Amino acid sequence: LELNSGTRPYTRSAVVIYRIHRRRELTARESRACIAGTTTHQMAKPKTRPTRREPTYAAVAKPVAVEAPPPAPSAPAPPPAAVDVRGRNVSGRPWKQPPKSRSSSLKMTQPRKSWDAKKRDREARQRAREKEAELVEARKERIAEQKRKTEEKRSRKRRNEFRNAQYQVITNDKTVKSLSKKKLRQIKRTRVAADGEVELVDAYAPMHGPRAKRVRGGK
Repeated sequence: LELNSGTRPYTRSAVVIYRIHRRRELTARESRACIAGTTTHQMAKPKTRPTRREPTYAAVAKPVAVEAPPPAPSAPAPPPAAVDVRGRNVSGRPWKQPPKSRSSSLKMTQPRKSWDAKKRDREARQRAREKEAELVEARKERIAEQKRKTEEKRSRKRRNEFRNAQYQVITNDKTVKSLSKKKLRQIKRTRVAADGEVELVDAYAPMHGPRAKRVRGGK
């Protein structure tokens, strides 16, 4: 290795190369690095192949099948909430909202009664029903008595009229036909009532019994 090539003066790198050359023989790569101005301690160390390590062997345990515990029973899923589908109002008023509360919620619930209180109320209701039945029966008897008195009065009146009446026998039918309405109101004829007594009625009054003429549509 020539340190002085031509007229080029010695440089620091050349001096370093010279000193190192005296100690050991430089490689071509180190020489080029020194000429470029790089010291030996700044050079990258050459890559060395790692030593081969002996493989280590370890006992490998065989896998053992382990039964997994059965899964815990899960809670049943809650049923889906019912959706209240509201249709069209019959009245045609879709803006009216359905009631949010019931009328029964406005009533205060009464406290429960004891057995003795219930028994007293039951006896009071029974006495009220008995009193009501007595009043109804008394009213029926009063109405029946009033009806009986009315029938007796009517029968007594018919007998008195028939006994105190003055008779004039009319044999000519044309005479009756020629009378006016005012005169016809004064004419009476005899008729047997339903109770068997003879009574005086108007000239054109219907007749009872088997001799009564049946009128179409009448009862």
